[in-house]
Amino acid sequence: MLLGRACFKAGKMEISMNIIKIQPGDLLHLKKPHPCGCADFLVMRVGSRVRLICKGCGRDMTVDRMKLEKAIKTITVSEQEQNTGKDIPE
Repeated sequence: MLLGRACFKAGKMEISMNIIKIQPGDLLHLKKPHPCGCADFLVMRVGSRVRLICKGCGRDMTVDRMKLEKAIKTITVSEQEQNTGKDIPE
């Protein structure tokens, strides 16, 4: 059983463990824009397929995770995730 992503180079199989961490609520800026002209997408659901909503037109779409990871330019982590666990009252 293989863990991670399998890559085939020169007849040899290599395994890379570069899985980008994406959480619901994150804002993704992709390399190519949506047909409406906006390249920013909000992550709604994460799994082997990722559900995204375009910030420009509100279009809801589902994309394969491997295809999405290649298209990501930047990730802006949601404010909720940044604040989790930092201020713990005693």
